[in-house]
Amino acid sequence: MVEVLDDDKKLNPDNGPEAATTIKLGPYEFSAKTFSPSNWQAKRMPIPLPKAYDAFRGKLLELLENPLLPKPMAELIEAYLKVVYDNTSSMASVIQECASEMPERYETVDDLFKSAPYWINHKIVRARKELKPKAEEIVNFARSYFDSDLLMGRRDPV
Repeated sequence: MVEVLDDDKKLNPDNGPEAATTIKLGPYEFSAKTFSPSNWQAKRMPIPLPKAYDAFRGKLLELLENPLLPKPMAELIEAYLKVVYDNTSSMASVIQECASEMPERYETVDDLFKSAPYWINHKIVRARKELKPKAEEIVNFARSYFDSDLLMGRRDPV
């Protein structure tokens, strides 16, 4: 939640002493002067990832440690994890790039709060690699290796 502690004045420190002096973002408070776009600096910060992402990645890494896993399957899983890593890294790079563009796009804090940052999401989506082809390779290998069509007897399509 964003709370601006002022009387609906622009959040620009050049407005003089009557300008807003504090901006509250959740538990954090910022002075309008330090929150001014002219003072923004792009910084690298950790990107929080969902717990499900980390849990699934952990399960795949655990599977890789299984000595009964066929080597070609392990190589396919490692290739899949490489794409996941590349996507996470590219997301961080895109966010860093977008952060450096923000002072040009948003001249005031009001402009920032009134905006919809869909352009950032679009850049992230365009930068990512598709996971589905690698996942399909894993599935196809498993079906072939375990000859899953014959496990229950081959059935002809109806």
